[in-house]
Amino acid sequence: MLHTDLMALYNKRIRPLQNQNRLLTVSVAFNLISVLGLEESIQKLSISGYFKLSWKDEFLVWNASEYGELYSVEFPQDEIWKPDIVLSNGYERFNVLGENFVKITVTQNGTATWNPGDVFDSTCSIDTTYYPFDTQLCELQFLIWSYGIDELEIKPYFQAISNSGFHENGEWQLLEAWMTTDETHLSPNVIMSLKLQRRSKFFMLEFLVPIMLLSLLNSFVFLVPCHSGEKISFSVTVYVAYGVYLSNISSSLPHNSMHISCLTIYLICMLSLSVIATFLVALELRYFFTTNEQAAEDADKNVYTNHLDTKVTSRESSKEGQTNNLTLKLKTMNTMLFWIFIAVDVLFSVGFFLYLRSQDA
Repeated sequence: MLHTDLMALYNKRIRPLQNQNRLLTVSVAFNLISVLGLEESIQKLSISGYFKLSWKDEFLVWNASEYGELYSVEFPQDEIWKPDIVLSNGYERFNVLGENFVKITVTQNGTATWNPGDVFDSTCSIDTTYYPFDTQLCELQFLIWSYGIDELEIKPYFQAISNSGFHENGEWQLLEAWMTTDETHLSPNVIMSLKLQRRSKFFMLEFLVPIMLLSLLNSFVFLVPCHSGEKISFSVTVYVAYGVYLSNISSSLPHNSMHISCLTIYLICMLSLSVIATFLVALELRYFFTTNEQAAEDADKNVYTNHLDTKVTSRESSKEGQTNNLTLKLKTMNTMLFWIFIAVDVLFSVGFFLYLRSQDA
């Protein structure tokens, strides 16, 4: 009976106001359930939650005493007027808020309450400068699609977004969440802002610690003896390892030039040190083998037998003396290069780590 009386002359295509020149106010609140993920490489934020929207429908008013003390009634959301809210910065397409199973509760004085929920995928501009100690600010922009600011206004109940029953995310920590409106926009709108901080422990163990340990290997190439035959291969292996880490990190970050990760710059610097070490090792090996060949040739020229004085100069002893002298020189040079590279690696790595930690703080 009540439903029939209310819907007899009801038109859901017009705003629920007796005077259409007035401004309709829609109050809004949001309860955040979970941050499902933030994919840096494609700059996509996924969250779940539900709205609480409330407005006054002047066409749905009745006297409860005339209808068996019935103070509220539920309507399917497509049966009466509701604001058509869309996520304007959705990741894939515009979707109108609300599913068919969601009901709108209306009280006897015409107050309508609608609680639609969903999983929201939006774009989010990622700043990976201080990755993996970065903090991201993401915004979800919701607007009323069919009405202008002279017809409808949307006001948050509270500036802070409710997170009662919030489920923590293993990768991101929610620092702050709030709701505002953009009064300069031509359409009524509400903007939800989420400030997220990356939980960095996993990335420290997965990337930073191995990279810093790997940087020390650049120095140890100078302790490998030249005659072992493994000096150049050791240096190239370290270089390739840096390249693999650089490739893995680059694949997980956005492909743009607006923000360059400090970690990428650090890896390129370490890669450059590895190239310098390989270059020095190549020069050292060339000098070592060229000098040995020259020493052998000189020893051959100096071999003679003096039958009159019964003096014999041995080719082997001459070559061995020159080789020992060369080995001593190279050992001194390698020791000096080892400590120089150790100092550069340690200072650069510690400075880089402390800089990132200071930004995280």
